[in-house]
Amino acid sequence: MHTHEFRAYLNSAVIFLIFVAHYSFKYDDGLPANIARAAVIAATVLIAITLFLGPLSRVFPNHFRHDLIYRKPLGLMGFFFAMLYTGLLFFYNYSSNLWVMLSPQNPDMFANLAWFAAALILLALAATSTAASIRNIGFPSWKIFQRFGYLALILMVLHLSYMSGDFLETTVGKTVLALCFTAIAAKLIVVFVGMTKQHSALEINHLTKK
Repeated sequence: MHTHEFRAYLNSAVIFLIFVAHYSFKYDDGLPANIARAAVIAATVLIAITLFLGPLSRVFPNHFRHDLIYRKPLGLMGFFFAMLYTGLLFFYNYSSNLWVMLSPQNPDMFANLAWFAAALILLALAATSTAASIRNIGFPSWKIFQRFGYLALILMVLHLSYMSGDFLETTVGKTVLALCFTAIAAKLIVVFVGMTKQHSALEINHLTKK
């Protein structure tokens, strides 16, 4: 494991634990529920940061181009927490009852559908992010495929926005949504302006290493 990967994994775990502690103090409905809350926030934040690094590397290449090596480990940790939340949502919140989870009578049906779609996209992105897959697909084609991460982030935002509760009224909720919208808007702006992005040899080497 490279140093940058260890730092990314460690910082991601710290973010998750901070949210676990935050929600444990705020709510008293059990550790699994608070872990689920922390997992969905950590996943969304990490995916947003992963995607935001791309536009930042175009606008400020001298400062952020070499930080692109953190995108893969951050994205994988975002995927891990997304899967953790998906499992808790299905097995704990809905007691493994898919019909209740996706029933039209469930006020959170649309939110759940949005999350499942996002989770499937993240699963596909993670499955094709191994060094062997990147070498087989080719780095340019792989990067194009990774753009579906923005669609996953939009679906994650929709899930948080349509879930029952007061999430949108909290400081954490507003901050997370602001980060997501900033990441998406930044991508749209750099594409519209036509700013090119140059990947460092270090990033490509780490992504395709055997």
